[in-house]
Amino acid sequence: MSWSGESEASEDGTKYNNSTRSEERMELGGKMQLGEAAETGGATSSSEPMESRGAKQSGEEMATKGAQRSNESSKAVAAELSSESIEVDGAEFHAITIPKAVGRLFITGANGFCGSHAVSHFAAAGWEVVAGVRPGSQPFWAESGSVPTWFSKTAESGVKSDAASERFSGGAAPGAESDPALERFSGAVAAGHVSIEPCDLSSSGGDSLRQLIDDIRPDAILHLAGLNAAAPSWTDPTGYIEVNVMGTLRLLEAVRTAGHPCRIIVAGSMLGSALREGEELNPPHPYSLSKSLQAAAALSWHAMYGMDVIVAVPSNLVGPGPSAGLNRLLARYAASCEEAAISGSQSPPVFRLSSATEQRDFLDVRDAVRGYETLLERGIPGRSYAMASGRMTPLGELAELYIELSKAPLMLEIGNSHAVSPLPTDSSALRELGWQPLFTLRQSVEDTLADSRNGSHSTTRNG
Repeated sequence: MSWSGESEASEDGTKYNNSTRSEERMELGGKMQLGEAAETGGATSSSEPMESRGAKQSGEEMATKGAQRSNESSKAVAAELSSESIEVDGAEFHAITIPKAVGRLFITGANGFCGSHAVSHFAAAGWEVVAGVRPGSQPFWAESGSVPTWFSKTAESGVKSDAASERFSGGAAPGAESDPALERFSGAVAAGHVSIEPCDLSSSGGDSLRQLIDDIRPDAILHLAGLNAAAPSWTDPTGYIEVNVMGTLRLLEAVRTAGHPCRIIVAGSMLGSALREGEELNPPHPYSLSKSLQAAAALSWHAMYGMDVIVAVPSNLVGPGPSAGLNRLLARYAASCEEAAISGSQSPPVFRLSSATEQRDFLDVRDAVRGYETLLERGIPGRSYAMASGRMTPLGELAELYIELSKAPLMLEIGNSHAVSPLPTDSSALRELGWQPLFTLRQSVEDTLADSRNGSHSTTRNG
């Protein structure tokens, strides 16, 4: 395996030198609803390719009423917790206390990096989740009826499992600690609160998409599907516009024309956002352009049609799961070096890092999902919210973490790239709604490395 690739670039364009639906719903902000990002990085492996009109009212009023109703409804839901035994494939699963589903959430791109975490988080939280995937595909978390240990882990729980997977039918593997969030997710699956639906956002899927929205009648939508790698966008710019921009518009139109108003969170990118007054459009690559147009189109549908749309703009997402960013590639390289040391085989070649001084704001994907949850509950329609850790980290510091945590020596070659680091991201608007990141970068690295040691989940690009 080669870990170099001079022509590859990260998603920010910087080149690197390495390769039973419930009828109980709550009304938030005048809509029926309950109450998913690009990952940028610095390395690529050459053998691994880089994935209705609503009633108008002031956003502040909607957010205030939504928060009040959310608190009231949360108390009502807490009083209706249930516990039951469920038989799945002949095995009895004793579900721990699982809240009744109080709303239906449709997640597009449910097989992707952020999408898989979103399915896990919201199902464990009691939402009835409809996982939208590309026609003909099957989510990796449903292929074998097993759940990876990171799938529902939260920073609050402080619980880690040593098992490689958990059965949907319950119980941790022998020797593994119990993870309440993981058990809640498994229970939600067993209870039928997670379903998988083909979701065609292409030009040929217009009628089927409208029918899907009409059938599932979501209370909220988290739109995470799309193309999210910068390098391939140079050779297929119109393809990126088609998927990221037109696919989003088809989803918005399906909701608008179906006549089922709901809150829609569109996952943007720190590399592309709606233009502010006086700001010039100067995208570094076609991917960035597609995300800028996507955000502008989504917010325009709010302005023109009164749709309850919010754009979320995460920074560089890291953490365990099917990713193709620098963090994941470093983890896979470290795991390969450890395996070679144990087996006595030849170690992987040198891992080349473009620069030790370039900086990124790394945000754990699980914190990003919590950010989406905050926006679903309290976000103001028609606004764009940035999500970031608030700390710019040199790439060399990330590499040093892997050197420290690896159980085998790592051979890293540091380049002298003079690429400009992105500016720090201001996420104060989201923090004012009560969100804050919980995972440290070290926790994210530890979990990603553990996931790579288990050989889990090859990269996924488009959900």
